[in-house]
Amino acid sequence: MNIQLDSLLKNSPFPWWEWDIIRNTVIFNDRKATMLGYDAERFKGKGYQKFTDLLHRGDYERTMEDMRQVLQGKKELYQIDYRILASDGHYRWYMDRGTVIETTEGRPSKMRGIVIDLGEENPQEGAGHILLDFIKSASLNDETGLEDSYFTLCSNCLKVKKDNQRWIPVSKALLSGLEGKPSHGICPDCIRLLYPGYADFILQDVV
Repeated sequence: MNIQLDSLLKNSPFPWWEWDIIRNTVIFNDRKATMLGYDAERFKGKGYQKFTDLLHRGDYERTMEDMRQVLQGKKELYQIDYRILASDGHYRWYMDRGTVIETTEGRPSKMRGIVIDLGEENPQEGAGHILLDFIKSASLNDETGLEDSYFTLCSNCLKVKKDNQRWIPVSKALLSGLEGKPSHGICPDCIRLLYPGYADFILQDVV
């Protein structure tokens, strides 16, 4: 991730992560750590184990197995809900979704994803409503009248929304020509990719 994009994503309300599998280093925006009450510096420059060490022992193995399935090419989407220890000593449920974004010699070398805080109780059927409410509250509403001073950036695939309809990849030329402040969202393609079970429910209200 280049420095300009990293700066744009730093204050994203969507807690994102990107794992360099070969080097075993995880970069992320601070919200991923601070929403659990931790100082983000605790995790910076560290491997994935710094996060997985906080998983509830009842969720650890199935979380690792879901990741193994993706790394072995048996499935495309890493999708798991687990409990993770917050700084106050309580476990919170996270909805974690991610996909491979880069391969090296045919093997996954980089993954990126987004985590959503579901609260202390497993919401089960209510997860879709929590996800919808979060996406709606975290994204700038196009009807605010601020379109001229904001541009919308997908916090997962890093595409930019143009003309209120099209989402286009961020090139260096586009990045240098962007005016205004970033408004963060998740594009329809990423909603379908990361949340296939909830996509129709979400898209009917946010697109």
